[in-house]
Amino acid sequence: MPETGQFHILLVDSVLDIQGLDYLVEVIASLMDNQEDVEILEAIVSFIKLVAEEQVQDEGTTSHHLRIESNQQGKITVNGKDIQPLINLISK
Repeated sequence: MPETGQFHILLVDSVLDIQGLDYLVEVIASLMDNQEDVEILEAIVSFIKLVAEEQVQDEGTTSHHLRIESNQQGKITVNGKDIQPLINLISK
């Protein structure tokens, strides 16, 4: 149990590889009725593409590689890039 004034921090070290992201988004967007939801989905995908490392496979497909980490100070990074300012902006 943490002492008074302290709290637990979730420590994360995770790797995510996404293949066929554009196709996945196309399929999901076609099932959505609300244009605002489609725009939010597209914004999320743009963010993923911005921070992900693109890797072209031998067969020509592209995968997006993300390493997500957080530490005891609460800093969250994706592929070594600090995303805390973005999370703070979104959570307002």
